[in-house]
Amino acid sequence: MFKKVKQDFRALLEAPPGKRFQQQFHRRQQSREHKFLKRIMFIGGGMLVTAAGVFFLPAPGPGTVIIIIGLGLIAQESLRLSIFLDKLELLVRALTDNAQKWWKASRILEKIFVMMLLFILLGLIVFGSYWVFQNFKIP
Repeated sequence: MFKKVKQDFRALLEAPPGKRFQQQFHRRQQSREHKFLKRIMFIGGGMLVTAAGVFFLPAPGPGTVIIIIGLGLIAQESLRLSIFLDKLELLVRALTDNAQKWWKASRILEKIFVMMLLFILLGLIVFGSYWVFQNFKIP
């Protein structure tokens, strides 16, 4: 079982950007007979993993990764979501490339200012999460 998961993950990583999830969707549709129970398990499991990712969003980092994994599970059974994730990947790649170019070209004071803003934003997110959890009462 884990061998198949490794092969699928390797194929996903080796596929060209902008076509990864669509190719994974088509591989999944061709590789097996389409059993209703397996579809429900992938979609339901993906929804549960995505919900767990939303729960972990206040923590920096793991929530986003967990959401992406959950959406990837669902995308194996949804062509529309596969297309959306491929377009999102291209957008994120373009944004990160532009951010890296700006970072390399910027002066040290600009970098310090951006880092200070990020730390302030992170502090506000942590404080806001703390405040919500302290003031949220379950009846």
